[in-house]
Amino acid sequence: MRGILADASDGRADGMPLGGLSSADAAASAGFSDQAHFHRWFKRTYGITPGTFRRAAP
Repeated sequence: MRGILADASDGRADGMPLGGLSSADAAASAGFSDQAHFHRWFKRTYGITPGTFRRAAP
């Protein structure tokens, strides 16, 4: 994943760089208890899944 997560409603992932991280690593780095919770939060916040975001990033 590339880019920066910003404008997170709960602030856990504000400014977290995602370059080269798997979804599981990104979830752990942002303080989520598991990958599924991160996936649900990401989709609810950004309207796309983390995998779609990673594939679309330049």
